[in-house]
Amino acid sequence: MPNNMSKNLKKTDRRSDEIAPKTYNSVSEMVRDLSDDKSRADDFEKHVRDRSVAHFLFGLRCSKDVSQKNIAEHFGSSQSKISKFESSEDDVLRLGDLKLYLDALGMEFGLLVHKKHWTVTDQIKFHARAIRDCLRELRNSAKSVIKIADGVTDRHIGLVSNAVNFIMDSASGLPNCDREFPQILNAELNQECDSDRAPDDNAVPA
Repeated sequence: MPNNMSKNLKKTDRRSDEIAPKTYNSVSEMVRDLSDDKSRADDFEKHVRDRSVAHFLFGLRCSKDVSQKNIAEHFGSSQSKISKFESSEDDVLRLGDLKLYLDALGMEFGLLVHKKHWTVTDQIKFHARAIRDCLRELRNSAKSVIKIADGVTDRHIGLVSNAVNFIMDSASGLPNCDREFPQILNAELNQECDSDRAPDDNAVPA
């Protein structure tokens, strides 16, 4: 390769390194980094926070490749109303409209009411009890329809395997993880099943 061409390539490489675009984890992070006015970045973040539900619904619609026109037909309204709905603040969204919107996407709307300052531990216990209740429903179905008993058994086995893998994966990242977790988990789970017979009053599906 001629020397002058080699020098040009080196210059090009150096220039591409110098103008390499900066990456951001979110639009809010980009706005805060590029804006000289801190208050403008604060206003933008508030705008995003105030519309978290609407932004979630917009993303959900796009992921299902459903147009605003399709949603509008389900609402029996104009496309402009759906556009306004998707840019509304969370405080003004109506439950009836949320239900209709999700129904148009083939989904159902539900509410979860829980105590203030719900901790991660509280959430884990709530979902564990919800899984327990679902398993009992499956078990009762298997009793009334014998043909599905094998499938229900497979579901139980698969759930146990997945749950143990989730827990072991999390535990493996804990500092000083040198305990015999399988034996401890077995004892703890048996104790939880005996002590958690009463319904949970910390969180209630509405």
